[in-house]
Amino acid sequence: YGGRPGDVSWSTALPNVIYQMWKSADDITAYNASEMRAAVSAQIANVAAQAKGGLGQMHTPYGDWCPPPAKMGGGQGVKPSASLTSAFSYIHMVQQGAELAQAAGNASLAASLAALNTTLLKEYNVAFYQGEGKYDTNTQTALALALALKAPPDANATQKVLLDAIATTHTHSFTGIIGSSRLYDMLSEA
Repeated sequence: YGGRPGDVSWSTALPNVIYQMWKSADDITAYNASEMRAAVSAQIANVAAQAKGGLGQMHTPYGDWCPPPAKMGGGQGVKPSASLTSAFSYIHMVQQGAELAQAAGNASLAASLAALNTTLLKEYNVAFYQGEGKYDTNTQTALALALALKAPPDANATQKVLLDAIATTHTHSFTGIIGSSRLYDMLSEA
């Protein structure tokens, strides 16, 4: 597997672990270590290079891993488009990086990442927003990820579409690992 970048969603582990250490223990020490700050910045730059063709064109070997099929024994269920999970993970990494930089007192980096986030959210909506609160393939994952990023131009409309998607499946979730990581928080806010 050397010579190809890893799935973007897998590669968020480094910034996410540092971010979660800060959030859970209110301790920014790990991020303040110069090699960790540099590693988070390098990872964001690495993924930015992978996104240079646009968020809708990002390489995604795995996507939303293992959503259940509508009928037991039917293989994997419906997934969002291949690039959506990578685009989500990239933007989420930028959002975490901005928060980490702000907490560490690096206002210029925080501002730069916040500006990048704004640009990326616009691009995300161009690539995946279908109108009327709908995103991408309109899967539970696509809707939950958009809400988690705070991307929808009308969050209430997207929340309604998500609630309807859950209702049509008799309140069952049909998300893979990435979608499941955000679905329940987004449902609690709907």
